Amino acid sequence: MFFRSIVIALAFALASETAYAVELEVPPSASGGAYLTVYTNDFALTRDQRTVRNAKPRAVTVPVVEQLPGSREITRETASHKKLNAAEVEWAVQVPAMGRVVLEYNVRTRF
Repeated sequence: MFFRSIVIALAFALASETAYAVELEVPPSASGGAYLTVYTNDFALTRDQRTVRNAKPRAVTVPVVEQLPGSREITRETASHKKLNAAEVEWAVQVPAMGRVVLEYNVRTRF
């Protein structure tokens, strides 16, 4: 019931164009990522995250490539991305030695 009320609140916020002020805690999946998608009549807003870990004794840059098809706009991100082609974007995530970084981003997809 608690999760349902959060989704309803987020959907209401999306409809009023204040979705970017809404923060959600989404439990991580086994793959190290988490996501939540809310649909309206005109678009879908997806909040996604990826955890990148580094077990090496030196800092590394890890490319994270995601397929984001359709008419989309990245509305929030914790690292800058570059567009690879019409359906793919890439983040170059700097991960410290023996550390981890959480990449988070929101995507607004129009129908």
